[in-house]
Amino acid sequence: QLQLDYTALIHQGGLRDALLQMGIEGAAALTEINKTMNLRKAANHPFLFGEPRTDGGEYVGEAHPELMAAASGKLALFDRMLADLRRGGHKTLVFSQMTSVLDLLEDLLR
Repeated sequence: QLQLDYTALIHQGGLRDALLQMGIEGAAALTEINKTMNLRKAANHPFLFGEPRTDGGEYVGEAHPELMAAASGKLALFDRMLADLRRGGHKTLVFSQMTSVLDLLEDLLR
């Protein structure tokens, strides 16, 4: 759902304001000029815009790791596929055009 909300906000031009209201670090630097890149980021994972914090100040992904995969359809599928591949004894090599996506995958795998 978060992914869909971010995508809708990008189309409406309100993502930056919404991220600022949520207290996302770095939201002030977000430009909505490059809508295509923002849509790519939203399609990969909403946390690429900055990770929200819990009321206690912890990052959501650290406090609730299950939400890391649940926030992105791609990451949820990756998590399921990787589990199946591990059970089968397969090795996996992952490529991405965005190093920030690899950072999220690293967090997921920890």
